[in-house]
Amino acid sequence: MKFSHLHAIITAVDLLSRGAGTNGFAVHRHHLKHIAATATVTRSNRQISSSLFESTVAVDINGDEEAEIKETEPTPLGDEQLEKVVPEELVKPNDLLASLNEPVPVAGHSVESRETKTGTVHTLTVHLGMPGHPEPLVFETGRIGRQAAGAVLLTRGDSIIYSTCARDNEPKSKINFAPLSVEYQERFSSAGMTSGGFNKRDGAPAEHEILVSRIIDRPLRPLICDGWKHETQLLNWVLSYDGKRGVEVLGATAASAAMYISDVPLMRAVAQVQVGLIDDTFIVNPTNEQMAVSRLNLIVAGTKGAVLMIEGAADFLPERTMIEAVSLGHSVIGTICDGLDAFRAAVGKPKKLDTIPPPIDGLQDAVNALMTERVDASMDMRGTKKEREAESGPDGAMYIYCVEEMLKEFTEEDNGPGITNAIKGALKKLVSNRMYNKAKTESKRMDGRALDEIRKIDIESGILPGVHGSALFTRGESQTIATVTLGDKGMRQRMAKVEGDGFKRYYLQYSFPPSCIGETGRVGGVKRREVGHGNLAERAILPALPSEIEFPYSLRVESLITESHGSTSMASVCGGCLALMDAGVPIERPVAGIAMGMLLENNEYTSDDD
Repeated sequence: MKFSHLHAIITAVDLLSRGAGTNGFAVHRHHLKHIAATATVTRSNRQISSSLFESTVAVDINGDEEAEIKETEPTPLGDEQLEKVVPEELVKPNDLLASLNEPVPVAGHSVESRETKTGTVHTLTVHLGMPGHPEPLVFETGRIGRQAAGAVLLTRGDSIIYSTCARDNEPKSKINFAPLSVEYQERFSSAGMTSGGFNKRDGAPAEHEILVSRIIDRPLRPLICDGWKHETQLLNWVLSYDGKRGVEVLGATAASAAMYISDVPLMRAVAQVQVGLIDDTFIVNPTNEQMAVSRLNLIVAGTKGAVLMIEGAADFLPERTMIEAVSLGHSVIGTICDGLDAFRAAVGKPKKLDTIPPPIDGLQDAVNALMTERVDASMDMRGTKKEREAESGPDGAMYIYCVEEMLKEFTEEDNGPGITNAIKGALKKLVSNRMYNKAKTESKRMDGRALDEIRKIDIESGILPGVHGSALFTRGESQTIATVTLGDKGMRQRMAKVEGDGFKRYYLQYSFPPSCIGETGRVGGVKRREVGHGNLAERAILPALPSEIEFPYSLRVESLITESHGSTSMASVCGGCLALMDAGVPIERPVAGIAMGMLLENNEYTSDDD
């Protein structure tokens, strides 16, 4: 049976499930492509309702404009069939909240040490004190991975994550960023399974493992001391999984602990938690069953004093609810960070700061005196992205001029080979300060727009005649071609995880070719950035999609970025939603995306003035 046959059949079943009559429905030639066939499909009503029937739908596809639907006499389902319709594990929300009434240990921590044949083993036990979370977080070091700069086993229930932090001995003098890499792997053996591949060996990271690696990286990277240039690697393995709660958030907390007790200069403890919501009740680190019905999936990472990262999805929740969820998550993060501070005090290595170059006396003042006027003028520039970058980009005329002039006074002979990067860093700091000042005093961005003003938006739909749905979304100089493809269950995306194999009926795939920023580069496998941005847009659209009962198609959304100067992940949200509407998908309501940032006068802390 060809896809076009199946397309008409699924549409017929869809109408039948909505209670359509027998008057027929229109089938577009665009989907049938001159096909002549007769097909019959039988479906079981999967939705619990007052009447459960098995129905037969006959679809006659004869190449005409109309395809007739005929419904046979409904037949009640038998007991055996009914058992398949009503899952035994169906649990009401009240049942899922019952565990919140059970007593849990009060919030707190303790550090213990014990001598073994191989050395001293140190253990930190943290009780979160949260309803429904009786299991403590148990951190252990000194027994496994003793040659790494830092190694931690984190246990919760019967789930165990092993995290290590390692670094190179010598710094890389010619780079101007922290060379940190993060890997996260869920070993199938942790859940008593093996890989489905031919050689039965866990291989390249799956998409969800890449996403976890990113949420480990994002809150930790900014807290590594400026000037750290040793290649640093965080490796994380799920060694045991009990199937009760997701282990993703444990990865960031375990990695933070391994880096915090190492000599890598992470100067503050970082922790991460997940927050769910059932019947207006927040749940910290919810169980898998609770997450299945939760209206919120929020991941919060931070230190004891500040929130560093928020990532998640919600089912059209109000702003107040989201703020309460973040606040609750941060309070639990504070409890974990208190324990990690005590852990570091007991077992932490001295931080390696001797290879971090000290600030060069007078450099920042000299750059400020030379470049302030030119920086201010660059912020008033209009024009295209290329025109602005030619002046104020990292390799633009402004930076070239600043380096040339500063090297006359601050020579490489006197200040070492890193002086060029130091000059660029000083200019970047000046640009940041002037940008902050312009926003605060003039309520203007550096391109002249107001703080709440977005770029001009232009929308075209149905631009590709051969696809089910398409849209061209342009916002300023950011642009995406979004397409939608409808299919049957065979088009679902398979996911192999330690929780077991699963399928995604809807998925969004994001592509960022080098040409969209006017460059050349390798094109091939999906990059981590593309996985992360696609997932961000995918989750934004998900709450607006119809249920599979209402719309029994698999949905593939693609976002091909053709221009980039701003948030292309949020452009993908807008373009994807438009393409879905163009394909005739009955979304609950339109969804749009926008990116925001916050300017700080001093990146070491946040004040009320910010």
